[in-house]
Amino acid sequence: MQWFTNRPIRKFVSFLIAGSLTCVFLLLVTNEDKESEIRMQTNENMEYLQVYLMDEEQMLIPLAIAQEEVQDSKSQIEVMLGYLSGEQKMDGFSSFFSKEDIYDTIEVRDACAILDLNENFLSYEPELELQMLESIVWGCTQFPDVKEVVLTLEGKKLTTLPLAQTPLLQPLTRAIGINQFESSNASLHDTASILVYGIKNIDGIHYLVPKSRRVDLQEMASLESQVAAVIEDLSISSSLSSTMQRHALEIRLLEEGIVELTLDQSMYSSDQSIKKDDVNALILSLCALNDVNGIQLQCTHLVQGCEEQKIYTSEELQYNILN
Repeated sequence: MQWFTNRPIRKFVSFLIAGSLTCVFLLLVTNEDKESEIRMQTNENMEYLQVYLMDEEQMLIPLAIAQEEVQDSKSQIEVMLGYLSGEQKMDGFSSFFSKEDIYDTIEVRDACAILDLNENFLSYEPELELQMLESIVWGCTQFPDVKEVVLTLEGKKLTTLPLAQTPLLQPLTRAIGINQFESSNASLHDTASILVYGIKNIDGIHYLVPKSRRVDLQEMASLESQVAAVIEDLSISSSLSSTMQRHALEIRLLEEGIVELTLDQSMYSSDQSIKKDDVNALILSLCALNDVNGIQLQCTHLVQGCEEQKIYTSEELQYNILN
């Protein structure tokens, strides 16, 4: 007891406690700054390449990587495949192939990317076959002049992938989905795919991540039913988080494929600004529908970041940007 009643010792202990609290505060501030490094944003002066790599939970994360110069789609696909085969490493994310140089030739013609793969392509893990396929197809079709992908192996067109026998109905499009919960043997071609973006926190950084849910084709006969299905998926809990609540929106379909969204109070932050992550997830999710060309926001009262009458499209948004 005498040890702690000594005034110099107590003063020293108080100093240590104060220093510890300061360190904790600085750590929280640092984490907060780190979280804001990657945000959905527009940047008209920079070109980005989107690469789909896996996180620790084997979920595909679309990463936007700045390009020093504008290249044609063929050259950018070559760079993208370099990331997928581990030629360029990305901390915290995994590539698919244990060998490099997985292709012999790449050709882009008539809105189709034709990838002729070689034996190094067989160096992926069979249990990751579906994720690997989704990564290639979604990566190739990010370019305006590529709508479809055809995979050949040493000149022979593939009808199934070689290791886990995932069926292929070529040419392949984004209709195969991404981050879906079905097994690789599930049918990919006789159902419709609904795409919904969610928010995932990885090491203190927020990423917008797409995931697919496959539904019967008859259930998606009208645009109204498609929009309703997307909103429903955005409103329920999943492996991706969102602060969006049920009935947070009023939806009206306008002419020329424009969807008008009226945001209510649950879509505003405490500082009366719109929740950017939620709104950006909405824009990306709804613009993924074939018949939706843009989103127009309406707000119940004046809030920061809500530009009424402006038409938002997915093409103008860059997200998950790596510094």
